[in-house]
This record gives sequence, C-alpha cells and structure tokens, in this order.
Amino acid sequence: MRADIGNIIKRCQKQDRAAQRQLFERFYSEGLSTALRYTRNEADAKEILSDAFIRTFKNITSFDLAYPFSPWFRRIIIHAVSDYYRYSKEPFLEIEYAKTASVQNESIQTISHDEIMKLIQRLPHAYRICFNLFVIDGYKHKEIAEMLNIKEGTSKSNVAMAKKKLQAMFQEENKIKLAK
Repeated sequence: MRADIGNIIKRCQKQDRAAQRQLFERFYSEGLSTALRYTRNEADAKEILSDAFIRTFKNITSFDLAYPFSPWFRRIIIHAVSDYYRYSKEPFLEIEYAKTASVQNESIQTISHDEIMKLIQRLPHAYRICFNLFVIDGYKHKEIAEMLNIKEGTSKSNVAMAKKKLQAMFQEENKIKLAK
C-alpha cells in the first residue's frame, strides 16, 4: 500500500487530476477527522479541509516520498485551521496565564472517544484550538503563539481554561448519566 500511495503522490506531483482525486478520496476521512477536532461543526471542518487539500496539491512537489504522507498532510490541515481562526471574527482571549486547575482524580467510568471529541467540540474556539494543538498534536506554547499570532501566555491560559471547562463538562455528563 505504501508503494501505491507513493505512485499516487508522484502522479499528483505531475498535476495528474485522476491521482489528485485518488489522494483526496484516500485521505478525506482522516483529514475531516483532524479538522473536526478543531471546529464546532462539520461545515467549518469541511471548509478547512478544502483549503488544506488546495494547499496540499499546490505544495505536493515539496513532499519527500521517503517520509509518510499522513503527518505531512496533518500539518497542512493544522496550518489551515490556524489560518482559518486567525482571520476569523472571533478573537482569542487575551488573558494572562491562568493557574491550572487541579484535576480531581474521579473514577472515570466509561467515556468513549466520540464522547470526548463531542466535549472538546463544545469548547469555545480559542480554548479548543489551543487545547488540540498543545495536548493532542504536541505543539509547544511558543509554536502555538506564532501560528495563531497570539501571546504565549494566551496559549497557556486557553489550554488551562480548556482543561478546567472539560473537567466541568465531564462532571456534568457523569451526573446526567448517573441520574438516568
């Protein structure tokens, strides 16, 4: 399969439309899943993914076939996300670094991946983006600040507040489950 994707990418580098379609179809679900982590709804995720594919095809000649395609593509999606929100009308909160709330060790009963993703999607956009970039994708606060054109302290604050808000949402969800 690796050789197959290599062949598709080589053809994409030659502007082969059929190969571009194959690459799009092969990585659409993975890309949408990544974009959905950063958005509240599928429409925004699809807009970001569309931009990411345009960037991918525009820059495919710089892709080195010696490396896996997925991480390269994921970085393009993340940059598309950061641009999408950098130029959106929703400002990032400019608050000084908030003290990280202590997370209580409650027994985590059963929470599925989908339930976690739904909770993350309910976060305000600034919290959600910084949380995803820091916790899930492993970027440093300095890198996040540069990507989003915010202060490093704002990134730290947004991650801390996201954790606190997620904890509260999780506790609320558990209360609802237990009440049923």
